[in-house]
Amino acid sequence: MRTLASLPLTTTVIPVVDNRPALEHALAIHAGVIFIARYDLFEVEALLRTHGGHRPALFVYADQMEGVNADQAGLRFLAEQVGVRGIISLRPSTLALARELGLEAIQRLFALDSTGWETARNAFVAAVVSMVEIAPALVLPYLGASLTEQLGVPFLASGLVTSRQQIDRILATGACAVATSRRELWK
Repeated sequence: MRTLASLPLTTTVIPVVDNRPALEHALAIHAGVIFIARYDLFEVEALLRTHGGHRPALFVYADQMEGVNADQAGLRFLAEQVGVRGIISLRPSTLALARELGLEAIQRLFALDSTGWETARNAFVAAVVSMVEIAPALVLPYLGASLTEQLGVPFLASGLVTSRQQIDRILATGACAVATSRRELWK
């Protein structure tokens, strides 16, 4: 399976969409990858069906999705009917189920302080995931060098990003991408 890290990203910024106008904008700019959060997946599927043409790689925040449960039937629906490529979740059981169904599994880790980061790293399941998403993104410069080496998988960052300068600092830590809902940063 080709992973997010192996996709030819046209940009290192990944749109995070949570409503129809945001999804329409991400499709209009031909985003190669789109993360979907807190958005009705039946509407996503319908919009993609009518949109035609450009089909981005879709990843869904399983812990935040509306209209579908993060169980085997729900994840199978996402893979087969919506065409979702991967799942992002805090929960190792959801990520393991996603992998069983052939979906890419991205584990979301929160690093709110040094104790929180230690707890998050201890909850990390390297055998199941192909990538890690670290939030909030602005903590990356403070987590130490060589995170990919520490984690054993590539990582991306999300949360609280408001400027291109922040994105550049985050990418300088070794992150392969930054996910944000701020449309002005998508291109």
